[in-house]
Amino acid sequence: MVTILAIIYVVFISLGLPDSLFGVAWPVVHKEFMVAESFASLYSIITGVCTGGISLIAGKLIRKFGTPNVTFVSVLLTATGLLGISFAPNIVVMMLCTIVMVPEQLTRRLTITFLSIMKPAI
Repeated sequence: MVTILAIIYVVFISLGLPDSLFGVAWPVVHKEFMVAESFASLYSIITGVCTGGISLIAGKLIRKFGTPNVTFVSVLLTATGLLGISFAPNIVVMMLCTIVMVPEQLTRRLTITFLSIMKPAI
């Protein structure tokens, strides 16, 4: 029980890293891609809209494919998106990879749900 909770905790923390690292990396990224610093707002809007969209269909996806399958595909897409972002040659590719990475939010919600269901035995 403790092992699975530790694994879930590590996954949950690692899934939150892309969100916080964006703010740290943007000052360098915007110079490398030669876009305005304010372009970060468009990037954040795309992420927010896609996150809202995936939240609307999360229940249907989980009912249709099951939690383990949805989690596996979400983690796979997140890893693919992060890899794509790290090798993106321009801002357009970076934004497309961000859209691919959006199911990461779904995985985080599944983790929170699982943790709220699991109650430690007293």
